[in-house]
Amino acid sequence: MKRILLVLGVAAVMVALAALGAGTAFAQTTTTGPVCTFDKAAKETTCVTTTTTKETTKETTNLPNEFVVTPLPDEFVVTPLPNEFVVTPLPNEFVRTPTGGPCEVGNSGREGTAEGISTQELAVTSTQELAVTSTQALAVTSTQAFQVTSTQTFEVTTVIVKTEIFKGDTTDPKKRLSSVTSPPVVTKTPTGAPVVTKTPTGDPVIDKTPIGDPVVDKTPTGDPVVTKTPTGDPVFTATGKCKNNSGPQERKNQPVDVPQLDQPVATLPEGVEL
Repeated sequence: MKRILLVLGVAAVMVALAALGAGTAFAQTTTTGPVCTFDKAAKETTCVTTTTTKETTKETTNLPNEFVVTPLPDEFVVTPLPNEFVVTPLPNEFVRTPTGGPCEVGNSGREGTAEGISTQELAVTSTQELAVTSTQALAVTSTQAFQVTSTQTFEVTTVIVKTEIFKGDTTDPKKRLSSVTSPPVVTKTPTGAPVVTKTPTGDPVIDKTPIGDPVVDKTPTGDPVVTKTPTGDPVFTATGKCKNNSGPQERKNQPVDVPQLDQPVATLPEGVEL
């Protein structure tokens, strides 16, 4: 039974060492002992062999993603709007034109022509065309997402203790009473500070946020257009003497003598009709 336990213990040590050796290329294994002591009272020799394996490992931990926001120069979006036309009423004007006009010659009822002034009233307006644009300011930022990891280096120490007991003051394998191998004791010690790595994920995201309300600009295009529109008919004012028109003229508003029945009928003046 003792031999079976010894064989199993040695096998466990070999398996553990093989596993540690295969785990990393940096594993270093040292063996101390066996260190033996003889117990006179029990008449037994106890031998202890300690196997220590050291290796360096790195562990990477994912941390919460980070987002870096970078302000970019503000942008301004200018949108053309339909042109506007501003009509401004101006004081009316009066155009006076020297001309001739109809008149009555004295009180004769004859129509003549007199020199005078024709006055025309004009309604005046000024029309200004305005080019209209709407300008919107935008605050622009670039947001970059980063995947963050923390990598920590550890020194891993594995200790396995093998204890063998022999009958008498001897280490003769034939007199081995027992052999026990302890489970591996693993110690993990950080070396140095963690190394934090930030890796961009994807392309930056550009955000454009309106600042305030749009600003509407109205810029005059060209000169104002002045429009003069006649209002009513011209008014003629005579400034000279009424002169007879050449040729026979019709008399207007002249009294007509009506002959009495007991008198001969008189001849009507020329140009007068009943």
